[in-house]
Amino acid sequence: MEYHFYSNSSQTESRVNAKRIALYFLPVFALAVILPVLVGLVSRPTTTDFSASAKETRLSAWIEPANVEVTRGTPVSLSVIAFYESEGESLTGVTIPVNVTPGASIENATVEYKKQFIGQVFVGTVIVTPQTAGTVTVSINPDNVTTLSSVRPQVTTSNTFITVR
Repeated sequence: MEYHFYSNSSQTESRVNAKRIALYFLPVFALAVILPVLVGLVSRPTTTDFSASAKETRLSAWIEPANVEVTRGTPVSLSVIAFYESEGESLTGVTIPVNVTPGASIENATVEYKKQFIGQVFVGTVIVTPQTAGTVTVSINPDNVTTLSSVRPQVTTSNTFITVR
């Protein structure tokens, strides 16, 4: 017994041709998909961000030491420290005005650091001389802290308390 199989050669040839054409144009399709993304990254490299969270910049400013005990009329030297936290962007300069409650005088009420920085820096020294007995509060108002760069970080501060005998 003899068997004969019939095959439609035009159908198999068209499948082979379709695969060959798809493989031929596959790099072109891949390039059409990837090229707009690459152009976007090249034209705006600093603003393209694939993370869902917003970039936060924080500036903390405080006065050291946090608590001091002195007698009336004794000048107290206090250090103003700043810490800037960011994802690779430095902060260009900072100006920090220092306030004191009534009953004390202050020298160098505004301290400045004019260089770029990331991390902790010593901004300056203020000298507070208490005039009356009690507690004197030395503070930094976060709304009055300014920077020389276009970045406006979230500012947090803390106070220093001077107990006067």
